[in-house]
Amino acid sequence: MPVSKPFSQPYTTDGIAALVQHLKALNPQIVLLEATGGYEIAVAYAL
Repeated sequence: MPVSKPFSQPYTTDGIAALVQHLKALNPQIVLLEATGGYEIAVAYAL
């Protein structure tokens, strides 16, 4: 069973890039994004 570890990045171009790299290292089969007033759109495009 996966262990949950907090991970936080600022909502900037560099922060989104760091999130993408972090997720690539985890090799997830699926990523779910919560609708948060449009903040999720840039992340979805980056993924």
